[in-house]
Amino acid sequence: MPANGLRYGEDFTIGQNISFQCQPGYRMEEDGSPLRMCTQNGTWSGNMPICTAVTCPAPPAISNGVLQGSDFEWGSSVSYSCSPGYELSFPAILTCVANGTWSGMLPQCLRKHYVASTHFAG
Repeated sequence: MPANGLRYGEDFTIGQNISFQCQPGYRMEEDGSPLRMCTQNGTWSGNMPICTAVTCPAPPAISNGVLQGSDFEWGSSVSYSCSPGYELSFPAILTCVANGTWSGMLPQCLRKHYVASTHFAG
């Protein structure tokens, strides 16, 4: 059975099939065989599946912002901070989900608006 995988079928006699599936957050490599049959010579057809962790591509960059976090595997989260003089439009956390995409909304870094204060000498 592959690491981080599941096997379906317990009959290991000639001509019988077993199937494999990867656990959530993992995907089967293309050269793996999700269905294998016990052959006449007592070996299994196809290649043993290999389940690898789902990873997301690097999250998008935002103008005047900095990505916080460097783990892009399934279940990991990243956030953003802004350059001096800018603030986040909302506090955002993006999470890498099982299909290899980021969930959550992308924030913006907006220029801070400063209110001039007036002081009266008394």
